[in-house]
Formats: sequence, C-alpha cells, structure tokens
Amino acid sequence: MILCIDTGSEWCRVSLCKNNTESLVSAHSSLPNSHSATLLPLVRDLCSQEGLAPADIRAVALSAGPGSYTGLRIGSAAAKALAFSLNIPFIAISSLEILALHSLAFLNQNPEKKPSEPFVFLPLLDARRQEVYMATFQSSGNRIIADKPLVLEEKSPEEWLPSYAVLSGSGAPKTLALFPNHQLLFYPELVSPDSSVAMAKIALSRYAQQDFSNPKTFEPFYLKPFYLNTSPKI
Repeated sequence: MILCIDTGSEWCRVSLCKNNTESLVSAHSSLPNSHSATLLPLVRDLCSQEGLAPADIRAVALSAGPGSYTGLRIGSAAAKALAFSLNIPFIAISSLEILALHSLAFLNQNPEKKPSEPFVFLPLLDARRQEVYMATFQSSGNRIIADKPLVLEEKSPEEWLPSYAVLSGSGAPKTLALFPNHQLLFYPELVSPDSSVAMAKIALSRYAQQDFSNPKTFEPFYLKPFYLNTSPKI
C-alpha cells in the first residue's frame, strides 16, 4: 500500500494505491489552501475508511513541486515524518511529470481529442506575474526538458515553445493567451485536474524499481528562492 500526498496546489489531495491503480482510493480537502488543517485528518480518515493501520503503508509518495511554497513545505514535512516514523521508503515525484502523465491518460481516454500530428506535452504551473514553471515531455510521456521557471515573453518563444503542444496545469491559460498564433492545444479539464491516478502510477513504478529519495536530505523542488514580503516598520 502506497500513500500519495499532493499539496503543491491550492487543493490538498491524498490517495492510497495497492499493487495497481485500479484499487486507488482518494480524498481531497473541501476548502482551498487548508493543507495544514486538513492533510493529516485526510490521511487518517482515508486509512480508517479502508480499514488500514499505519503499519500497512509500505511507502509514502509526495508531489514534490514545483508549486505552492506553503503547500510544498507542509506536504514535505508530513511525508518525511511518516517515512521516518514508519521506516518506509520515500518517493518524490515532480508535479510537472504528474501533470504530463495525466494529460497522456486524458488523451488515451479521449482519442478524438488527440492531435493528428506529432506533439509534445507542455505542463505549466502558474508562478504568479508573468512566470510559470514548465517542462516538456514526449507524446509517450518521456521527459525532454527538465523542470524550470520561465518568464513568459512575447519575443523569442521558439527557444522553449514547441511547434505543437498539449498544454496543462494552472499556467496554461495565461500562456495560451500570450501566444495565440502558436499551435497550442488546450482542454479546460487539464487546468486543475485530480491527477491521483497518474501520481499513483508513477509511485508504483518507482516503488517497483526501488527508486527512492532520502527523506533526510530531501528538499521540495521550489525552483525559485522564497521571498517573504514584509510591511515596512513604522
């Protein structure tokens, strides 16, 4: 049994998967940006619902960023604590990789929406202002470009913008608006999806390969330094 934790967006999501994604069960917070209050109760209630004890959890997987600083810190602290206390493997997964795999599953389930010409997946997470976090993946789901922050500019987008791409994530709408003349395919279902199944699929694969992270040294994939705005002293 693998526990999956996703706190990188405004919604706190947890899921439990056994040896395949068909047996996935999940839950999410009813209020946005309530991770500190809802994460551990969601884990507790989901385990209770399935009749599981903490000892039944074999690994904990974390959507490790990029994403919300606060959400990532809360999810990381909880996942690391569980990995230490239960002495189980810790699996860190890129939030952009999860989005890309979810997009692949979405197109496989809706073949009429799949592009007829070669394309790539372009997951984008809103980093505020004119910035996004981005990566690119082949149509098969294999990575092309590593996760990175990007300032959206109207000039020279060819350096990072593929000729034909399927967009997903919270940064997709503003990217689409800025480059209306490019061949960018976008579906509203991919803006803020519940990608629990995609995350579970990656976690199960990493678990089978024993591809684990060290919770002692792990830091979320912030990609940018954290700046705290403070009011000037009077």
